[in-house]
Amino acid sequence: MFTTPDGSLQVSEDHVLLSLVNQVLVQREADRRGLVATDEEVSDASTDTLSLAGVSDDAALRERVRMFLLFQMVKSEVVGPIEIPLEVLEAEYSADSSLHILGLSDAMPVLRDRLSRRESDRLWADWLSRRRACADIRILDESFDVPSSTPGPGCGGTSDG
Repeated sequence: MFTTPDGSLQVSEDHVLLSLVNQVLVQREADRRGLVATDEEVSDASTDTLSLAGVSDDAALRERVRMFLLFQMVKSEVVGPIEIPLEVLEAEYSADSSLHILGLSDAMPVLRDRLSRRESDRLWADWLSRRRACADIRILDESFDVPSSTPGPGCGGTSDG
């Protein structure tokens, strides 16, 4: 198990490995698309986080923020805009009685946001899963009890490394 310095987060080695693989895949896609999280963007996003943590400057945190921004950029380009059909919004409204205190037209922004996020997250998870399935991954550290993989069928001739 791994923990943060304050001991609050515990995740397995498999989870950490999956996170590292995702970072490599997203970084490669960002490079391919010419996406960069500038130092100014990282600094702006880091300022609040650093002050909340009571830290004046933390290079590791800034790199985590940079990767988070790259994930957002790549996700936005990979997923694109999400359009939710009116009949889907109406069905969600009918199914969620907690929204019935609002009229349908007043609930639309909430529903649109909820369903757009859900669909965006699903498309993003599918994209990452396909990229991992096609990646040629070799674990060099034998202490990880995770088998290496090679690209599966339907992945084309190139490797995502």
